[in-house]
Amino acid sequence: MCIGDGRVQTTIYSLIFQFPALKYCKLNFQTNSPLNSLSVSTNSTSPIERLIIIDNYSFDDINMILPYVPKLRYLSVRYENQSHLTNISVCQILFNDSARILLIGNRWSLGNVEAFVRQHSNRIRVLDVTPVAGVNDLQTWEKSILSHIPYVSTVNFTHDKSIACRLTDELYQYIRDRSFMITSETKQYFFTHEPMSEVSLHEIVSSCPLNKHKDFRIDSKFATTTFECHDKVDTDSIRHLLINDLTKVHQCTRYFSKTTELTIDDKNTTDKSHIIKDLPRILSLSQLTNLSMRQIDQEFEIFIKLLRLSPNVHTIKWVSIEKTPKNITSLEKRQNFQLLSKQNQVKTIIITHDYTKKMMEVLVHLCPRVQYISIGRSERSLDATVHYLLSEINGATLRLFSLCVRRACSNWMAYWKNQIESEGVFNDYSIKVIDKNFYLWWND
Repeated sequence: MCIGDGRVQTTIYSLIFQFPALKYCKLNFQTNSPLNSLSVSTNSTSPIERLIIIDNYSFDDINMILPYVPKLRYLSVRYENQSHLTNISVCQILFNDSARILLIGNRWSLGNVEAFVRQHSNRIRVLDVTPVAGVNDLQTWEKSILSHIPYVSTVNFTHDKSIACRLTDELYQYIRDRSFMITSETKQYFFTHEPMSEVSLHEIVSSCPLNKHKDFRIDSKFATTTFECHDKVDTDSIRHLLINDLTKVHQCTRYFSKTTELTIDDKNTTDKSHIIKDLPRILSLSQLTNLSMRQIDQEFEIFIKLLRLSPNVHTIKWVSIEKTPKNITSLEKRQNFQLLSKQNQVKTIIITHDYTKKMMEVLVHLCPRVQYISIGRSERSLDATVHYLLSEINGATLRLFSLCVRRACSNWMAYWKNQIESEGVFNDYSIKVIDKNFYLWWND
């Protein structure tokens, strides 16, 4: 459930806590505002066991929620809008009954942690805290926690070998992507009621990644860990394979039989053609439905080959299609390009960053069955690209009927609304603006 108005938070909680059969719930507020209060009937308790909240909460907010969810097994609270959030800290709590809380944000302080621990210390098995770098008076805070939970182990975040483990790294990938200030002073604190070995602590942390049982990452640290959990991955549960280092694929001995989404995000500019032979050994290309690539100027030829081998791909995503491949003219004239344009089933094209009208034309001609295109703002190419997509409805984009421009400015949206209305481009269309995203649907 996605809710854009923070003023209705209390109402939403009041409603969901009264659903008699609700076990799993995900709420996307992203308001970056405190919960303040919950005026739910004292007789209302929810059967929710897994609750995921996309927002920036403190432990005071957590304490308000907990009484209403006595059967809760997992609570995750994290903020997704990275442009609005800095100085992020991480706290993970494992209780004696194996219930967990994961809190990622900057609205809570170490004092909040101490107050929460003081209230719940008899229930806590492990308290795992990674404070933001540069926090003052960590020693005083550590002593206050030790008065409630007597043992502590500290791990240097930068050099801890457990970070080489895929499972632990997955937990912190969210933080790295959101300007978490990792320095030589950044430490991960593990507070326990009894001494625990490094292996035991590692297993506790790594058993609760953010995307458990869905994603698997092959990067530069792949196959370097000494922890056994690296070899205990249930490959049948992996739906999304992310490759950040193509040179490590040949070291992978697993087969991901149920994977349907492949992301290749290798920034290395070396030759990547070997991946065409390596990939079929670890997954079934014919099962793929989503294919994501990085730079079209470096990977377009590989992309064409992968798309030919993946006949069921319906969604493609590029980080950037700004730079034109040097051999684009010859590629478009090749027989395999022409044949692929007649056979592929791509219905959705998503460009997450830079693009040009020219390369959008190339993709549209390669994928003539595309129905939905999503692009972002671009000072140089937005208007030209939109004009091309809307003016070629009866030509290359015959089947296209939906366009999204993400984070569009109000002046731009007003201009194009007027253009579409005054030019009579469509007989039947609809325009919506949702969270600063401009959506256009038409039916001609």
